[in-house]
Amino acid sequence: NALAADITLSNLVSGEALNHSGTASISSANAGSYTITNLAGITIADGSGGAASNYTLTGGTHNFTVNPKVISLSGSRLYDATTDAVASDLTTISGLVGSETLNLSGTGSVANANVASNKTVTLGTLALADNSGLAANYTLSGGTHQLTVDQRPLNATLARQYDGTTTSAGSTLSSFDALQGGETLTLSGSGTSASANVANGIAMSSNGNLALVDGTGLASNYSLNSTVINITPRVLNSSGSKIYDANTDALAADITLSNLVSGETLNHSGTATISSANTGNYTINNLTGITLADNTGTASNYTLTGGTHNFTVNPKVVSIQGNKTYDGNTTISSGDITSITDTVG
Repeated sequence: NALAADITLSNLVSGEALNHSGTASISSANAGSYTITNLAGITIADGSGGAASNYTLTGGTHNFTVNPKVISLSGSRLYDATTDAVASDLTTISGLVGSETLNLSGTGSVANANVASNKTVTLGTLALADNSGLAANYTLSGGTHQLTVDQRPLNATLARQYDGTTTSAGSTLSSFDALQGGETLTLSGSGTSASANVANGIAMSSNGNLALVDGTGLASNYSLNSTVINITPRVLNSSGSKIYDANTDALAADITLSNLVSGETLNHSGTATISSANTGNYTINNLTGITLADNTGTASNYTLTGGTHNFTVNPKVVSIQGNKTYDGNTTISSGDITSITDTVG
């Protein structure tokens, strides 16, 4: 349809005007330029200073243009550290006629990558394509195109050794799962883990005051979704000593464990081996041969692997006996010694 209100008459005598009404028909509803023969369907009537009987529409040139309809795009996506506004993010096409639909392809852009609502989209390579409607009947030029960039949720993993508490400090951050574009963030504050014991992926019973902190990226572009903590066994150290006994055994009874959580104790048993039976200071790698067991503390929360384990073999005290004939001095020579007792073996 070409409504009279959309049609302007021309070639009127200077100073005269006519009224016109009715509806003409064009050959297609689609955008384009059309000729309406004799402007059929439009009726002229007397106007200001003009008599309709002095004019005719028959034989005139009657052109009518259907211009593409301006449509607008909108949508949202999670922060991704880019200024891209891709077609798949702009899911709402506003201004389509009736139930018509169109496809959208290409990539536009926004002024910056940061989180914000209704950011203006520059069209770039964004383009319409036919679906149930014809793309040629629409245009993106002149439309209002907006993209909302939402905070990207992050899952944080903390990691520390067992310390007997459920405190989970942000400073023990191990990783985030979804940082964008090589960005970094840190965590401040602390939360509370559901368990104090050694395990992986322990959920937080409360995130407490854990908060994202700017790194090379902006914390405001992210939200903290969930936090878990990996609690690893606490590494124990040990020291021990014995009197020389001609063997390389380091018995559990001669070894004292250290670096236990305050107030916790463990039992330990077994026999470690030092590299020599002779007196001296030795290191026992991982305290191999010694086994931990529960006491007031839980053995599974501790490990001997990686600790510093020192063991000392002290000289054995021996006794000597001897005699000599009175010779007027206090000197005892080796020849005066008749026996050495308390030696090994």
